[in-house]
Amino acid sequence: MKGFDKEGRYTVTITKAQFKPIQKEEDAQAFAILLYGETEDGYGAIADINFMSTVISKGKNQGLTVAQASRKLLADIGVEDGSPMNLPAAIAAGLKCQFTLDWDDYKGDRKLRVRFVNPLSELLEIEAVDWSQYKDMLAQSGATGKAAKPVDQKLDAGADDIPF
Repeated sequence: MKGFDKEGRYTVTITKAQFKPIQKEEDAQAFAILLYGETEDGYGAIADINFMSTVISKGKNQGLTVAQASRKLLADIGVEDGSPMNLPAAIAAGLKCQFTLDWDDYKGDRKLRVRFVNPLSELLEIEAVDWSQYKDMLAQSGATGKAAKPVDQKLDAGADDIPF
């Protein structure tokens, strides 16, 4: 597995998961699940999914514990019941998700790290779209399904023109 060399969003297949205890005096049962994700062309990274009793104070998971949010994340990417105990079966079935990587500077060491793990986006080939579901939006935008007419872009020369 080659390490990524640029930030971005990548579709990965989870190839392995590992359990890692987290040493926290105030949270003796805290742990992390390490998800090893690899792209089709052999690039990979490791994502940490933490399970802790800390309550999240802001954002979309506000009021949930980190463990509850992590379980929800695992369920969203396709792990049955979001349980880390169900990861082996999901991995064997070809678990895929999206890793978002960006640069992280820590004690003078700059490296790419997985910032977000997300379910795959549902994309359709344009030919497969049922446009009738979007008729109001299309009407608002002026789309007719016919060849687009060129836009007349006459510019009036005026005193306020900026020369290029």
